Amino acid sequence: MINDQMTKNCRNCNALIESKFCPECEQPAVMNRINRHYIIHEIEYLLHFEKGILYTVREMMLRPGRSVRHFIEENRSRLVKPVIFIIITSLVYTVINHLFHIEEEYVQFECNMPATSAMINWFQAH
Repeated sequence: MINDQMTKNCRNCNALIESKFCPECEQPAVMNRINRHYIIHEIEYLLHFEKGILYTVREMMLRPGRSVRHFIEENRSRLVKPVIFIIITSLVYTVINHLFHIEEEYVQFECNMPATSAMINWFQAH
């Protein structure tokens, strides 16, 4: 005999749910509340911070070839995914460069040809 208080219909596929998950689509019977903890966990999951971006930065600085080879051939769970890594490091570099104007001191181009110099200066500025 099924207890009427324990049974629900799935909000996703409308199947009868008698446990914590829908037997058809495997959705949870009770949805988690969207609060601060939930949002932080989703951002960490999206950016893959759970495995460690600092660990990835350290490995890429100390052992870049070994880290990439290990990521491709063996274990992809320890390092941050490459696309996310590039996006995050580019964002950090852009913010630091904007705040401290680092690039102005070490990127300079001088050329005797005025047209080429003007074109390269325009590329740098835009």
